[in-house]
Formats: sequence, C-alpha cells, structure tokens
Amino acid sequence: MDTYVDNILEERFASRNTRGKKKHVIDLALETYLKENNVDESSKLDPKFKDAASHNIKIFIFAGHDTSSSTICYCFYRLSKHPTALARLRKECEDIFGMDVGKTGDMIKADPYLLNRMRYGDAVIRETLRFSPPGNTVRAGAEE
Repeated sequence: MDTYVDNILEERFASRNTRGKKKHVIDLALETYLKENNVDESSKLDPKFKDAASHNIKIFIFAGHDTSSSTICYCFYRLSKHPTALARLRKECEDIFGMDVGKTGDMIKADPYLLNRMRYGDAVIRETLRFSPPGNTVRAGAEE
C-alpha cells in the first residue's frame, strides 16, 4: 500500500500543471503543500511531506471503506429484522426506478437527483447510523 500511495502522490505531483484541479484528498494535500512551500516547476516532492501525506491518505482510504461497508451491513441487518420496513423500502425503489433493477444504475447516472426522491431510503440510512454509528463501533471495547 505504501508503494501504491507513494506512486500516486508522485504521479499527481508531476502532472499538477497539466490536469484540472479536483477535490480529491491527494490533490487537496498537494495544493496545500505547494502553497505553503512555494514549490517551483523543477522541485521534487519533499520526502517528509510524502511520508506524512501517504500515512494520512491510507487513513482516509481505510476509514472511507470501513464506514461505508459497516453502514451497508447494518442496514441489511436492520432491514432483515424489520420486514415491513424492507417492504416499504422496496416499494419506494419500485415507484422511483421501476421494476427492472438492471436499469437503476443507468437511471441514476442520467439523473442523480432521483436519489433525492428516496425519502424513506434516506430515513433507513439515517436510522441505521443513529443505532450503529461507524466511528462508535470501531472504538467500542469490552469492560475487561
């Protein structure tokens, strides 16, 4: 993972003037580094910055993956315990996206605002997060 993130950092640093500005974590870190250190075109990436950025980026990758996957698992768990809620969520999805599940991804790509119509789905996610917040579950420990 260290090698992969280091290579991405080097690549993004080298191509900083030829690509558009984006709001990826790596780009934000590089942008701040460039502003604070007055880096010119011929400069190399500082090894101390590279090491610190690499560690922090790995935390973002892990945290983003872990929190999303935990929330999805808890949603499925809670819905399995509440079949009425699952039926209501399915009904909402069918009303918004239709019966052909295979078309849902294309519909969302064409009109992402369709997801804003999922009031009950949003409520399910929020309620799941209320009962099982990802940060809380990571820090939970046994009394002993």
